[in-house]
Amino acid sequence: MNDAGGSGSGQDWPGDYPPDLTDVLDVIEEHPEWQHTVASLAEHASLSVRTLELRFRKYLGTTPSVFLRDTRLDRINEILERSSPDDVSLDEVARDLWYSSYGYLAKLYTQRFGEEPKETLGRACGQR
Repeated sequence: MNDAGGSGSGQDWPGDYPPDLTDVLDVIEEHPEWQHTVASLAEHASLSVRTLELRFRKYLGTTPSVFLRDTRLDRINEILERSSPDDVSLDEVARDLWYSSYGYLAKLYTQRFGEEPKETLGRACGQR
C-alpha cells in the first residue's frame, strides 16, 4: 500500500481510495474526539451524504457511522491499554469520545473486544 492519506495521518490507505475519502478517513483517525456526523464528514469532503456513504460501502464495506464508532472504540482501547486506574476515569474517557454514558460505551466495547473497558484497564495495569 502507498500513503494516499491527504493530511499525513501516518495511516496508509490503499492507493485506489479517492482522495476525498482518504481525507475523511484521516480526519476521523486524527480526531475521533470531534463531534463528527455523517453530514459534517460529507461536507468536509465536499460530497453529498449519499456519495460518502456509497464510497464507504464500496471501499471499506461499512458505513461512515460504523467506521467512526469503531475508530473511537479502538482509541479507547489504546488509552486503556496504556493507562492505570489511577490515571484515567472510565466516565471521562467515554465523554471525551462522545459516549453519553459509561454503560453505553461498555456495551459497545464488550461487543468489539470481548471484555469490559474496566477489564482492559485492570489487565493493562497488571502487565506493568
